[in-house]
Amino acid sequence: MERVRIGIVGAGGIVRGRHMPGLSAIDGADVVAVCNRSRASGEQFAREYDVANVMTDWTEVVESSEVDAVLIGAFPSVHCPVTLAALAAGKHVFCQARMAMNAREALAMRDAAAASPELVTMICPAPTGIAGDWMMRKLLADGYVGEQHAIRVQAMNDAWIDPETPYHWRIDPEQSGVNTLVVGLLVEWVHRWFGPTERISAVTKDAISQRRDPASGDMRKVEHPDVVLINGAMSSGALVEYEFSGVHIGMSQQIIEVYGSDGMLRYLPEEDRIMGARRGEEPQPIPVPDDMVRPWDVEEEWIGAVRGENPDEWAHGRGNPTFDEGLAYMDVTEAVYHSAERGASVDLPLGDELRNNPPAIGRHGRH
Repeated sequence: MERVRIGIVGAGGIVRGRHMPGLSAIDGADVVAVCNRSRASGEQFAREYDVANVMTDWTEVVESSEVDAVLIGAFPSVHCPVTLAALAAGKHVFCQARMAMNAREALAMRDAAAASPELVTMICPAPTGIAGDWMMRKLLADGYVGEQHAIRVQAMNDAWIDPETPYHWRIDPEQSGVNTLVVGLLVEWVHRWFGPTERISAVTKDAISQRRDPASGDMRKVEHPDVVLINGAMSSGALVEYEFSGVHIGMSQQIIEVYGSDGMLRYLPEEDRIMGARRGEEPQPIPVPDDMVRPWDVEEEWIGAVRGENPDEWAHGRGNPTFDEGLAYMDVTEAVYHSAERGASVDLPLGDELRNNPPAIGRHGRH
């Protein structure tokens, strides 16, 4: 397939800022249809990017005989229904991260993808944390830290500290489900480098209980917590500790650290900077050689996979999340609520009992 005809469902900021520039640099990757939240915004997008067809219902994109592949850039609330319909229609799928509303939807997406292995399914990775990815993998594979003992993750900022900050889709359970702060994003990084999570225990705090809805002007209850603390155990035998906060004054940073028998590594995703120390040393910057800097080539990888190019590299080398990996981070994301509600640890992956009975905030998913 030399020409890949792409239909977009949801043309928000990352589609404009990342995916359209990436796709426009690929010969034969042509965006032929778009459906956005309103016809007016869809038409504006079509004018900017010379897209021929503007549609008002995402089902039109999925069912179009002019579309080979669907790029989902909309809210998590539509990720599952669009994916299932696209795969049923024989379309390849690229889904924006936060994979789904809850683990039950993520499982349905994973199973649908497994039932159509001839179709390419991929999840967008986080824009940060890309450049140092290959170097982190190499250092860990080469045994830089030795046996892994402990992993520590922080994602702290003050994005939600102001009570006047308006209600937003990211804290709307009707749009975002169980997705909270950047929990899924950092769990995906941790799984990428250190393997899957086996068990977690979580506590949460609602610092600000109401925010004003900019559309209606009314105050709305905030159901997503502003602070999430997680302790867990990894399949590697390491313990993991996460700290997430959107109301943390005085610090805005993301840090991933691993401590082992022979050394430690610290990764700063927002700066793509790696620090390390072997036993008896002080942490020092670890330079990343030019040929080890992972580029942002997400769109190129997706289109290449659709065309059948470098299938082994796509499946095993680059690191853009598969639906299996998305399901794994959605399990952890949802387990946070199960653990906090029950006051008990939760084993992973989630079993059918928990997936089929999502926590109150996750029951808005339709599949």
